[in-house]
Amino acid sequence: MHTPSLPAAALGLALLVLPGALLAQGSLTPSGAPAASMKSLAQVEPRTPLAGSTSTVTISQPGSYYLTGNVAVSSGNGITISASNVSLDLNGFSVTSSSPSVSGTGIEISLARSNVSISNGHVQGAATYNGTSYAGGGFFDGIAAVGAFSTGLRVSGVNVNAVRNNGIDLGTDGTAVTNSIVRLAGGVGIRASSVADSSAQVTGSTSINALSASNVAGATTGAGPAVVPTPTTLAEFDPRIAIPGGSAGYTISQPGSYVLKGNLTVASGNAITVAANDVSIDLNGYTLASTANPAAGRAIDLTGSRTNVSVANGHIRGGVTYNGSFSAGPGFIGGIDWASGAPTNARVANVTVTGVTGYAIDLGTSETSAVQACVVRIAGNLGIRAGTVSDSSATLVGNTPIDATTAANCVGRLANGSLAATVANPTLQSVQAVASATQSTAATTQTAVAALQTSVNALETRTPISSAPFVINTRGSYYLTGNLSFTSGNAITINSSQVTLDLNGFTISGVSGCQAGISVAANLVNVVIRNGFIRGTVTFTSTGAGTGSFSAGGPVQGIAAGDALDVAASGVHVSGVAGLGIDLGFLGRAESCSVHTSGASGITAGLIRGCVARQSGDIGLRANVVAESVGHVVGTGNQSGIAANVVVASHGVSDGTGNGIVGEVVQNSFGLATGSAANAVGIRGAMIGQSYGSGGTGIFAPGVVHSYGAGFIGISALDLLIGSTGTGTITATNRYNMP
Repeated sequence: MHTPSLPAAALGLALLVLPGALLAQGSLTPSGAPAASMKSLAQVEPRTPLAGSTSTVTISQPGSYYLTGNVAVSSGNGITISASNVSLDLNGFSVTSSSPSVSGTGIEISLARSNVSISNGHVQGAATYNGTSYAGGGFFDGIAAVGAFSTGLRVSGVNVNAVRNNGIDLGTDGTAVTNSIVRLAGGVGIRASSVADSSAQVTGSTSINALSASNVAGATTGAGPAVVPTPTTLAEFDPRIAIPGGSAGYTISQPGSYVLKGNLTVASGNAITVAANDVSIDLNGYTLASTANPAAGRAIDLTGSRTNVSVANGHIRGGVTYNGSFSAGPGFIGGIDWASGAPTNARVANVTVTGVTGYAIDLGTSETSAVQACVVRIAGNLGIRAGTVSDSSATLVGNTPIDATTAANCVGRLANGSLAATVANPTLQSVQAVASATQSTAATTQTAVAALQTSVNALETRTPISSAPFVINTRGSYYLTGNLSFTSGNAITINSSQVTLDLNGFTISGVSGCQAGISVAANLVNVVIRNGFIRGTVTFTSTGAGTGSFSAGGPVQGIAAGDALDVAASGVHVSGVAGLGIDLGFLGRAESCSVHTSGASGITAGLIRGCVARQSGDIGLRANVVAESVGHVVGTGNQSGIAANVVVASHGVSDGTGNGIVGEVVQNSFGLATGSAANAVGIRGAMIGQSYGSGGTGIFAPGVVHSYGAGFIGISALDLLIGSTGTGTITATNRYNMP
């Protein structure tokens, strides 16, 4: 039988397939169940989701978070961040408040947090502006860092609209805002160390307040600049006095900080003459040189017993050589030197000197002078002389390489090549050290303390306050160096915005006839007062049942800032004043402060948090918002322990005939009125929730929710009583869900 032949193409395919068919095959049995190839949700999105909410969202642990819905609250904060190292992505959602009165912050970063970033979303309040004033409810601040100690905060791509106080306020300690917009804020629009690519419009105070601002726009309805000026010239970046380079000698005749701006080469005489005390010179890496031949003048001449002089960071060069003997020039006869009257409290650091005919670095033999990390090469007479010399060398020196009471880690070599002792009389070095340590006179000790203080002051860039009265007229940072006392007027008067005053743990004490421990002028913004005490002589003598009397004494007020626009007090404690304890006005903030014994109100501010006012003659705590605080009032009037629009987690006490707490909204609080009359109310307000009131009347309010009232009248609710109980008579127009 005939077998048909395969086509050529099919034959080729068969030949290609055939060799593979002859190879041995591996096992076709699966080794196990196939592994999952998809990533989990946690792997795809490792951040922590935050669901939309109608109550405050709190972030209390470090991590990365993102919103999955809007946060819409009726009072208080929208989001509270109470941890460091947090990233919050709003994910395009909004944080809003419908509170009829100002309440809380859209996003609040609590005290002393670091490394917090917020991005990509919106904060919406309910404030309005009618062309004259700001009104309405909603959030008090949009995004705000509480207190003055948070750092490393960043906001990017967030819009804030219609808040009663500040739009975005991160403080100016290492903070940044980028690509953000604020519109309608009754206080500052945006405040941070750096603000870029952002705008703030319709603000009651400065629109953009930053140490550095770029590509920003601002429009304020208040006085002053819309954008706080940032340094635009070299003089603003470096306020030190410039010593020009070139060829002309320069004389310093006034105290101050000086910086060399270029190489300075003179043909004769001194390069720099110091004819004043309290002078710092930064050579800035440049060189002082002389072409005088023979050598003449000094590179830096310290004339006439100068005190408190420091020189650092540069070079002094002459042309003197040594070839068996020293040449006569060209160059200087001395490097840093003096002709009559040795300096005291003088310091030279990181300076090189080469090629002088006489003394290279000579600060005299005073034990208060010091030379550190300096190098001398080729000096015809003396290399280095000072009380203390460390980490330095002097070689090719004609007479004494290093002359010091104490020398550490130093090398000295004479011109003939031999090593020399590092002090003029080395056999006495150990004896002198023992004598210095064990037989110092009081005068020597005082001189050493003064020298140490000079060094500390050089490191402290803030302005010290050592006596009262003291007036601050220039923005900046100020601090107390010790306790202050005053007998009239104000101890410290602040007349400038953008001032930080650190009491540094010290006390300001006043007597009868004084006005205020600290007085802040009207309409100022960005004033911070912190960390210390203000004490007067007023006492309160109780006669029982909340009655008694305040003694005469002073000062009248602790902090008087009621007419300022933006003052923050933190960690300030006032006692024994005749009038107001701490008065910051209703745009100010008080954090962790206390007032004990004040003839009038204890603390007045827009926001009061973590504060105590005890034994106040008028309202203990008076504010827009009071949180986590205690207020106490004595007397027979209608004064209250706490009086505020919103009171949260606080304790108000009246030891007289007044009320414990009076507020529009009172939440999670305790009010106590010790008076027995029905008008002595524990808590009096519009809406009371989850609170306890005790008094002649325990709670008096139109709306009471989940609260307890104790008194002859336990609860008196005009319109509504929900889920509440108490002792005594309970009255209400309408009752719902009563137990």
